[in-house]
Amino acid sequence: MPSVWTPTKNDSGGFSSSRCWWCGHCGQHLLCLCWGKRNPQQERHHTGELVSAVKKNVLAVSAFITDVAGRVLLIQRGHEPAQGLWSVPGGSVEKAESLEEALVREMWEETRLKVVVGAEVWVATVALSPDADYEIHCFGATVTGGTLQAGDDAAAARFVTAGDYLALDTTPQLTSLLAQAGWPHTASASPHRR
Repeated sequence: MPSVWTPTKNDSGGFSSSRCWWCGHCGQHLLCLCWGKRNPQQERHHTGELVSAVKKNVLAVSAFITDVAGRVLLIQRGHEPAQGLWSVPGGSVEKAESLEEALVREMWEETRLKVVVGAEVWVATVALSPDADYEIHCFGATVTGGTLQAGDDAAAARFVTAGDYLALDTTPQLTSLLAQAGWPHTASASPHRR
């Protein structure tokens, strides 16, 4: 009998974005990919079969912010996944954190901007690394304070025009997601655009 995935409850009583596998033979807990973490000691059971061959899902947030000139706020990723590529600012949701709380924290960490979170603009699953799919909830946001500068996970942060955007290597699906949010784009694309 195959291993089975079951949703798990988080500390606040809701279901987390983790994946847990239980042995179909004896019911023993085999693997839990909670918030991007795994326990290598629990990956093999009975036949020695590796049960972590499935990609982990990472819950993440991002912000869609434009200025009065119509430029969009982007950051250049300073670390993996997708190091060196440009994207909207954001990052992983921490345990027991709401999406909105995560976005406020990530915006401060990556851009040193204080924001008020608005409506959700898009939800997308993006493969940013070979071993993980990121379920990204992007929200509109309004800047209320701070001074724009690259923070901990960002190599650079700036507002870009549609023309400047064409010269940037961006994360997968960013062009179509920005278009979905109503931001100008053109069909001309860099190698990383999808």
